[in-house]
Amino acid sequence: MLRRLPIAFGLLTLVSLLNAGPAFTQDRKPIVERLANEISASSVHKIYIPDFPDPPGHPSGAGAFYAATFSKFLSTKSKQFDVLNRVEAHAFLLKNDLADYDLTAPPKSH
Repeated sequence: MLRRLPIAFGLLTLVSLLNAGPAFTQDRKPIVERLANEISASSVHKIYIPDFPDPPGHPSGAGAFYAATFSKFLSTKSKQFDVLNRVEAHAFLLKNDLADYDLTAPPKSH
């Protein structure tokens, strides 16, 4: 399971980079379907699409918009997994003094 997770997040990053061009609009459906198939083939049951950062790695309104759009497209193709609600996830993160970028850091050992 953990071995396939980096593949999914790598594809998510790829999608965020490709999202800038108009040609990607035509190719979005096969990319989303391919990613949904990869996630379904793994043992992942739930996935959260974090905000896409801008090139320097900072949060941006455009990154949040693209992540929300991608999350919606992915949820329409998901069969064996759930795409977590981004509003609920953001509320949980805020309640726990966290942000999307905190999810990329390894957990602290106690």
